[in-house]
Amino acid sequence: MNKQYIERYLKEKVEDFTKGLGITTDMQRKVKNNVVVAGGSIRSLLSGEEPNDIDIYFKDQKLLFEVVRQVIDDNYVEASVLLGNPNEDDGSYDVGDGWTNNGSNGVYVWLQSMGVWEPDDEPDPEKQEVAFITGNAITFSNGFQLVTRFTGSEEEILSTFDFAHTTNYYSIQKGLVLNDEALVAILNKQLVYVGSKYPLASLMRIKKFEKIGYSIPTSELLKIAFNLNDFDLTDEAVLADQLTGVDVSYTGELVREVKSYGKDIDTGYLMKLASEIYVK
Repeated sequence: MNKQYIERYLKEKVEDFTKGLGITTDMQRKVKNNVVVAGGSIRSLLSGEEPNDIDIYFKDQKLLFEVVRQVIDDNYVEASVLLGNPNEDDGSYDVGDGWTNNGSNGVYVWLQSMGVWEPDDEPDPEKQEVAFITGNAITFSNGFQLVTRFTGSEEEILSTFDFAHTTNYYSIQKGLVLNDEALVAILNKQLVYVGSKYPLASLMRIKKFEKIGYSIPTSELLKIAFNLNDFDLTDEAVLADQLTGVDVSYTGELVREVKSYGKDIDTGYLMKLASEIYVK
């Protein structure tokens, strides 16, 4: 697909997303000017494929807070919406209208239901209904995923990404922005690790990309291994935080087992747990 087609496609999708939120016309205008689309959807479009889903990011933390809080209220979800992530440090954060946070630039949904919320009734894929909520994202039935964990400029958002092929983006102000490293990675169907705050999540995402024909050189696996060395995965909070971006249905059991263990965690225990849970 050519660049003009992709820009037109994504512009229409952003408009569909904002209308589907059920917010005022003024808020819709603010959201459209604030949204960044990045990740796998652009890779799919460049490869001539229809995206399975579209990841939506916000530049402004306060605007994201307002939108998330409305979604939570509209769906009667038992949750608190926090500025910042309570897992990142011991700083303060306020619930409700307070703007104090712990330095994180995201919005965190503190759920009462074991960290995950799903509606009682099956959501309608023809409408924009909430299908799934975690602390880090809201997934809608029509293929949009609102990522709440990060906000910032386009460049700041991309700095949280792990593989080169995901680092193209779209915004109304800049249109579709492509970078050479991403295009080469897509052309070669190769995973190129560019570093991440969440290397464990990157490691677990490799299988997903292999299923669509991507390969990963040994050099890139070594980069992830070196990056992982910066984190103590025997720390319960660090381990849970490192799984950010991985499907909760895939990692939830691991996190629950670790939290309920009641003893000091060591590498041997984690290896045994991985063997018991991930048999495929």
